Amino acid sequence: MHDSTPMSKSSEPAELVPAWSSAIQTRDFDDFRALFTAGAVDIRQLSRGRFLGSIQEIALTAGLRLQRTRANRRCLAQGGEDPSTYSLGLVTKSSAGASWRKQRLEPGSIVMRGPGAPAIHQTSDDYDCSFCAVDARVLRDAVVVLSGIELDETLGSWMAIRPPNASFEQLERGLARVFALDDGMWAVGADRRAQLAEMILTRIVQAIATHSQDSIPPPPISERVRLVHRTEEFMLAHLDQTLSILGLCAELGVRERTLRYAFQDRHDVGPMTYFKYLKLNAVRSALKSAPDASAPDVSATVEEIARRWGFQHRAHFAADYMKLFGELPSITRYGRKQVAGASCVPRERGVLR
Repeated sequence: MHDSTPMSKSSEPAELVPAWSSAIQTRDFDDFRALFTAGAVDIRQLSRGRFLGSIQEIALTAGLRLQRTRANRRCLAQGGEDPSTYSLGLVTKSSAGASWRKQRLEPGSIVMRGPGAPAIHQTSDDYDCSFCAVDARVLRDAVVVLSGIELDETLGSWMAIRPPNASFEQLERGLARVFALDDGMWAVGADRRAQLAEMILTRIVQAIATHSQDSIPPPPISERVRLVHRTEEFMLAHLDQTLSILGLCAELGVRERTLRYAFQDRHDVGPMTYFKYLKLNAVRSALKSAPDASAPDVSATVEEIARRWGFQHRAHFAADYMKLFGELPSITRYGRKQVAGASCVPRERGVLR
């Protein structure tokens, strides 16, 4: 089920209001994932169970966008390079279990991703995080005017900064105030939105200008990270095949223990489990995008799609799918009402033939 509740748009002239807002809550991971594709972010579900997520987005001005993302399952987000935008993520108690470029950060940190830098972010279960996306020119000019420093000389393409607690809390409270407006955002008027945008931008600059000199630099790309990247590329090119750990190690020229440690360190699961999750995510996308079938046997199309990604045993496939997504593949394909009323519901046993 998908419950989408967009906020109302302003009726003021477009030239006066280069802004918008929306709020969407969904139980469908693919709908959640689709919200990130416009920004070229690839996101996958990595922990088991039925998904529930929401995204609230507010563009106060053309150069300042705010986002609050919540998800009850662990996800991996990668990509999203934007050559003209700085992205800031606030690490709070609700997002402290997440990893940012494989680093766990203390609450009170701010992760800054510069223009052109990709996201490599793994959320935690029961995740709740606020982000700011600021036009690079807007942020650079504001930093110079308000603090007298050059932004590019202060921060690299990626860095986790630790501002004083007071600066962090001011920014956190400011974002909470804006998100709390919700549907009332457009009732405050263009002048008030401009004031809110200036308040948020000022607090961002204060956090940047006062961060401690022992802020955390981006981690070096280790051999384990390179190995995981090589393995992921190979897996994605062979999603429709059945791989063994022996064959994978032979192809990559590494020992099983080395590969297993690398994936446990990077994704908290072993390489074969990760490969299975990739395949199951691919099956789910295919089930969601497949055209409606008119055949009365609802098992046919699900079996065909499962085979396409190398799943031959129906019981194992259905069990693994259920554990990861919290529903049977037939529910994903046809919906609960249609499956409940179907004359032939597939049994979750036997080999796909």
